[in-house]
Amino acid sequence: MTRMLQRLAAALALSGGCFYATVYWYHSGNTSSIDRGDRQPIARLESSVNEVQRKPLTRMIWERVSLNDDLYGGEAIRTNAHSEARIFFARTGTLIELEPESMIVLEEGEDGIALNFLSGHLLVRSQGDATAEGSSDRPSVTLRSAGQDISLQQAEVSLSADQQGTINLEVLSGQAQVLSGGQSQTLQRDQRALLATDQEVQVERVQLKTLSPQAGTPVLINPDQREPVLFRWEPLPPGYQVILLAGARRSELTPVVGASAAGEAGQLTAPARVGRYFWQLEARRTDEARAEELPSPLFSSTQPLEVIAKLPPIPLEPLPDAELTLRPENPRVRMSWTPRGQMSQLILEVASDPQLQNKLHSLTLDSHQTSAEVELPQEGTYYWRLTGFIPVGDKTESASSPLRQFRLSLSPELAAPQLRSPEEDQILSEAEVQRSGVLFSWNPVREAASYRIRLQKLEIEPSSDGTPPTTEVNTLLDQVVSSPSHRSGPLTPGLYRWAVVATDQEGKHSKPSDFHSFRVEGLKEIQWAQAEPVIDSLYWSEQPQLIVQWQQDPSLTHLQWRVRIAPQTSQQDNLSRDIQSTEASQVIELKTSETYIQTPVPRDGRYRVIVEALSDPAQQVVARSSVKTVQVRPQPFLPAPRFAASLPEELRSDARGNIDLSWNPVPGATSYQLEIIDAEGNKVLERSPQGQSTQLRQLRPGEYQVRLLSMDQHQRLSREAATRRLQVPRQSDIQAPRLKRIEVQ
Repeated sequence: MTRMLQRLAAALALSGGCFYATVYWYHSGNTSSIDRGDRQPIARLESSVNEVQRKPLTRMIWERVSLNDDLYGGEAIRTNAHSEARIFFARTGTLIELEPESMIVLEEGEDGIALNFLSGHLLVRSQGDATAEGSSDRPSVTLRSAGQDISLQQAEVSLSADQQGTINLEVLSGQAQVLSGGQSQTLQRDQRALLATDQEVQVERVQLKTLSPQAGTPVLINPDQREPVLFRWEPLPPGYQVILLAGARRSELTPVVGASAAGEAGQLTAPARVGRYFWQLEARRTDEARAEELPSPLFSSTQPLEVIAKLPPIPLEPLPDAELTLRPENPRVRMSWTPRGQMSQLILEVASDPQLQNKLHSLTLDSHQTSAEVELPQEGTYYWRLTGFIPVGDKTESASSPLRQFRLSLSPELAAPQLRSPEEDQILSEAEVQRSGVLFSWNPVREAASYRIRLQKLEIEPSSDGTPPTTEVNTLLDQVVSSPSHRSGPLTPGLYRWAVVATDQEGKHSKPSDFHSFRVEGLKEIQWAQAEPVIDSLYWSEQPQLIVQWQQDPSLTHLQWRVRIAPQTSQQDNLSRDIQSTEASQVIELKTSETYIQTPVPRDGRYRVIVEALSDPAQQVVARSSVKTVQVRPQPFLPAPRFAASLPEELRSDARGNIDLSWNPVPGATSYQLEIIDAEGNKVLERSPQGQSTQLRQLRPGEYQVRLLSMDQHQRLSREAATRRLQVPRQSDIQAPRLKRIEVQ
């Protein structure tokens, strides 16, 4: 028993020692436990996407870097496959953008700040003015990689490191100096250099020079209008066709469908979505007769591109063409809006003319502000708009809302409320009213403390002697509410009218609003094929398409369905209000004999749809559906297939030029497209296998690129492709065919 206790004590002591040793090792590697003494930070993390990590070179554990954290010399910074980082050096005015799977080491010495670039991709932008006063006192910034030093103080450069450690340096603007072997070499704009350890610097000029978009400068588009992005380059001689390559990563650039133009045109446009991408231009020769004169293919530098939504603020109140009544002692109008996008500030303009030349107010507001009050002491018609300012690099872009107008009257009495929904002569479905009641709403009245809503049902009795019919009025609701809206309970079919009176803090009443009449019809309800309140309409064509389906009712004897479609409004008082109050130019009305509809719509977004059954031949409405919300958006493209894990990163065929390829299946793919591209950029082979493997036979010796794409049921190829390099050895045993002996008769 004593021996057993001794063994347990020894095991406990050993386990405790290992535990405390592990804790000590962890805390000793923690960057927060480092005593930096009087050392000053040399940079800070300005922004990041996903997790960015750092560690001192003397430690083992990587830790996360938070926004605006200080960075010190002797620290390594890295990004993973899905993260990016922007590091700002305040003392030099230099901005470093680390792309995914990149790593640098920050160093500080007597000569200034140095960056040891180890792997990945890096964009360096100098934000300081080299000619400004005091700029000569700034410390220099030097990049060290592959045994060379690169001066970065007055240049904007892009650097990429491959798996062999070779650095591809491209000068996007300014100039950079490369110090190698005691010699200095200056690179100008649109020059690139290959840097490798113990090798001479190889300099070449970029043959396809891009003009815009510029690296590091975001591009603004209005996604509501499907604005394209303009790509420009220095025009080429006739005989070239330029295509655009784009992708989420540098290594996954694929041609953009429809984005091509003649080389001499100098520009092309391509559709774009908000996000971050990489792009490159490729020029291919179209006139093979001029092969010696026109080298092909030509490539531009690969550059990052950030697409930002350019969306103006949305005005909310006053509503368009609103009639406002204020008291003379407090003629202040409240204006509200919804800001959108990454705006730095807003400007609210109020004028007495539609050209905004006679401005009464021009207020500069914070970008997060959503309302303001302006004083308008005189009656009249006023016009207002909002302008948002979006920072784009060193510039600022503006986006203005549509111009709105309202009419202002001054009266010592409370203004009569303006009714909104239900509107005059609006028709409501009994099924919808029984399900959710009726939502009554009106514009709020300034200084009103409460409202009294009155709802009446009108029973019209026709006379038999030719005299006018009699109308019996039954009051169903007479209630005081505190907010400018009220939902009633279910109503039976019939004709109704309603009005509202406002009351202030002192108990004084406004004049009653005008009565609005509406009708509840006891129509049979058409059932939708999908019960969800919001359904998706996914389209695969260039033009947005709305597709919706409903159920056939055997009891209905009609020949046609009438479908009304309207864009969803910003303020939803009642679902059917979108259809019945939207301007006629925005309402799409169709008739069909089928129980579904597929029609083009102006843009992506939400739409409201109502279906009505029409009798024959009177074309009377005998049934109506509830209002269905349909979200129109493009059907997502399939992702690119992934090559099988058993295949190496760089493929190599056998001596006869044969190789077997396989990949993982992509859900939803009906087939795949395999392309073989030679070193000249020419497509030498294309096939469409149905399964997840294929065999390539008797390829000629050389270096190729294998591109694999997935295809969906609508014959759409994936936007991105899986790519691998393929080497076919020169020592191929493919022999030319031998001719048999030819006998001439």
